[in-house]
Amino acid sequence: MNKRQRITVTLIGALFIALLPPMLSAEDSPSGDKLVSQIEASIGRSPFDFRLRIQLGIAYMDKDDLPHALQAFQEAVQLAPTSAEAHNWLGVALMGKGDLPDAIPELRKAVALEPKFARGFTNLGSALARSGETSQSIDAFQKALALEPENPSAQLNLALALREKGDLKGALLHLHHVVAAQPNNATIQYELGQTSRQAGDLSAAVFAFEKAVEINPELQEAYYGLGLALKQQSAAIARSASPVVPNQAVKRAQDKVANGDLNSARDDLLALIQADEKNAEAHVLLGYILGQQGQLEFAVNHLQRAVQLRPGSGDAHYNLGMALWYSGARDEAITELRESVRLDPALGAGHAFLGMALREKGDLTSARASLQRAIALLPPTTATYIDLAIVFLRVDQLDRALGQFEAGLNAPSEVPTPDWDGAITALRESLLKHSKRADIHNMLGLLLGRKGANRSEVIAEFREALKLRGDYA
Repeated sequence: MNKRQRITVTLIGALFIALLPPMLSAEDSPSGDKLVSQIEASIGRSPFDFRLRIQLGIAYMDKDDLPHALQAFQEAVQLAPTSAEAHNWLGVALMGKGDLPDAIPELRKAVALEPKFARGFTNLGSALARSGETSQSIDAFQKALALEPENPSAQLNLALALREKGDLKGALLHLHHVVAAQPNNATIQYELGQTSRQAGDLSAAVFAFEKAVEINPELQEAYYGLGLALKQQSAAIARSASPVVPNQAVKRAQDKVANGDLNSARDDLLALIQADEKNAEAHVLLGYILGQQGQLEFAVNHLQRAVQLRPGSGDAHYNLGMALWYSGARDEAITELRESVRLDPALGAGHAFLGMALREKGDLTSARASLQRAIALLPPTTATYIDLAIVFLRVDQLDRALGQFEAGLNAPSEVPTPDWDGAITALRESLLKHSKRADIHNMLGLLLGRKGANRSEVIAEFREALKLRGDYA
């Protein structure tokens, strides 16, 4: 009898439910309606076999047909009232229905009938935790682990229950054990990040959240957690530094820049620096203005002076990095950009520009990490998603790339201007290896259209997608 372990996840931040494996052999593993029909035919031949009712209930659960699953498990319990397995499955189905008051007694019966039923204790713990009985759930999970020390579901559930109880040290102990066993599980990495952040270990939290979004780039909860941890890191750094309050003259110049009056702001700042050459904030803003006006050499000079005057300013290093990049000094630019986000981990624009720069330099692993930090910190912008999509294309992770392209096309802001040309080139290069991928042709058509390319180019890609897959109509 070939059994397979099944672990299903309810919700992010909620508890896992470990389910017993179905008792079908490997050669008898059809799915859906066919499987239900086969089991019902077997029941017709053996109407008193409670195990067939359990199999039927599991088949219905796989189809998300909870009412019929409940009926099958209830019939299994009626046929075999002393079966721990039947009570366990009925409890699991009731829990899936949200009927915790009825689920808990069934699960208690299961472990009473079979005191060494580790997964039964795990399910009981999950039901108790969801009903708010945290202390009792901890006891159930501990019993499950005593019986089955390497049960990852019990380990994780116990960690989350301990966290709910406020025992962060105990929670982290069990989470690290689960992560060691399942390092590529994004949800577990997310929970480790949440717990580390609550425990005040922000570096560990950032690492775990970054691992989560690396494994699953569409896990939005992990992006939120990453952004929060980076902001907390930044706030901690700011508390340890001397506060910088721009003087009124710099504030007036900032207002002029915001209103588009760059020339007047530039003249004011030049006069301010002439009166006080050591005004670092004036040098930063003037460097930014000169960069916007294309006077990159002068911009770099003022920004380098700002960094000399205030080496702990992430904003100064960020603006210097941008000016150096557009001046062609790309290695020096990346050095300054790295320093900017080290000094201010919550500087989303710094992470975004650094990610783009690293992508163009070919450091794709670092580029991905920087761009995912930017996504965690910034309001949705097309450019950042497009940059990340190009990174995924470069490493041939096509489905992830297409997901990021879609997110970029749906983002509300196209400021700064996305790298449409880079994206289109990367898609065309992918088609050299994957010419039969209709979804790539379709995305190329969408990007060409967004860029404003020739209509015939756009239509040609859509026609190719339609030829390969009719559902793109």
